Amino acid sequence: MSLRILFFGTAPFGFPVLRHLAAREDVEVAGVISQPDRQRGRGRKKQSPPVAEYARELGLPLYQPLDVNTGGLEIMEELGDIDAGILIAYGQFLEPEVFTYPVKDCFNFHASLLPRWRGAAPVRHTLLASDKKTGVSVFKLEEGMDTGPICRQISCDVGEKETYGELYERLSRLNIEAMDLLLEDLHSDNLKFTPQQGKATYAPLISSKDAAIDWDWPAHRVERHIRAFCPDPGAYTFINSERVKIYRASVVKDAAPAGEVLKVTPENLHIACGEDAISIEEIQPAGARRMEVKSFLAGRLNIQEGENVISDELA
Repeated sequence: MSLRILFFGTAPFGFPVLRHLAAREDVEVAGVISQPDRQRGRGRKKQSPPVAEYARELGLPLYQPLDVNTGGLEIMEELGDIDAGILIAYGQFLEPEVFTYPVKDCFNFHASLLPRWRGAAPVRHTLLASDKKTGVSVFKLEEGMDTGPICRQISCDVGEKETYGELYERLSRLNIEAMDLLLEDLHSDNLKFTPQQGKATYAPLISSKDAAIDWDWPAHRVERHIRAFCPDPGAYTFINSERVKIYRASVVKDAAPAGEVLKVTPENLHIACGEDAISIEEIQPAGARRMEVKSFLAGRLNIQEGENVISDELA
């Protein structure tokens, strides 16, 4: 028997599951609900959310209500019987009359091992906190923020040098395994829920301003911070008043006042932190492409050892 699924999603995190659902013969994707098109970029042109564009590519019925708690309910009533709702990085809270409409409830796929990192930015906070393990949790929606009982949870290790982009993509693919397990439970009416256990932590939204590097931090924190903002929006600092983004770096054992250039050669740039230092490996000057540090240094003879390269703009 085919399950009629209504998919809610906005960000690319939902791509693998949406593609997987559309390909399964035992599932009918009755519709996709995504955020409305919005003005973005310097030209302020209207752009569709990634999931909306992807739904069109897959030929799936697409709906983009301004308010999911009014328009979404109307959409559900128009579509008729819905067996389950699947939410992945949708971006709006659903009210009870919406998330209780499907026969078998609505289920949220969340990129953490709940109750750790409830909220909007679990992947980035996982890296910033240097967690060794993470995973995906599938839980039944209720009124609290990411508080519902868990029906499926899959854990994985966090790579020692893994970036935000790499971990985000890996967890999005892990959602497929969780989705298959959930579909088994839905088909067999064998859903089992476990209340979340342990201390809850929260992962609030992070702005681009939060990507600034503080050189008073110890080097291991700076390196972690760089990975947590790679590739987007990019951890940034100022070198001789030039704003740059740093995408890859490693910790080196050395000491000097925070922000001081410890070593500069045609292929190396080491900057001191509050403890130890980092060796910058990949960098992006303003208005230019990402490049290896040796390409960056080739045109900047003004960077000298012993100088504090951080401008007053970051103070």
